[in-house]
Amino acid sequence: MVILTDDQRRLLAAYDQGMIADLVADPDYGIDRIRSTCAGGTWPRGARDDVPDWLGHYSTSGGVIVGGPAPGLEPVASIKLGQLRRWAEGLPARLRREMRETLAAERAENRRSAGWCRCPHAESPPTAPGGRCRRKHPGDVIWEEHYRRLRELWERRDVLLREAIWGISEAADPDQMALFGVSA
Repeated sequence: MVILTDDQRRLLAAYDQGMIADLVADPDYGIDRIRSTCAGGTWPRGARDDVPDWLGHYSTSGGVIVGGPAPGLEPVASIKLGQLRRWAEGLPARLRREMRETLAAERAENRRSAGWCRCPHAESPPTAPGGRCRRKHPGDVIWEEHYRRLRELWERRDVLLREAIWGISEAADPDQMALFGVSA
């Protein structure tokens, strides 16, 4: 089992959560995705409660994710992709399986709604020669149900990510979570 430092965990918690979820679900795919995207990001101080003050920027290149105060400055934390792969492979099988199931359900919900449209031209054309919109225009109740389901899946993904990164299960005491700088 690979142990990450608290700063490495904070870097992972601030990293693109979709990529970390893919890494947890399937370490081979997740590492390939992280390596190929060269992801990076910045935050103004205090923009997110879960991002420490020292982490104003992260980037991915050369097989390493680094995080620090700003691009070009000395990084505070780094994680080699090989270490990250071993960490993900060492996570409990149940956690990885639940993440795969959650991501599969999210993708299925997105495929189900792929052709939907919310434009105001379901019954009347936007311009005379254009004709009405021919895409599916589900009603508000269907849209609300779709987004409710997606929010449930995103919340489940976030719970699984907290457990993977911090070792905190969803049954954890909120005071314990606060010790790690993580909110429920």
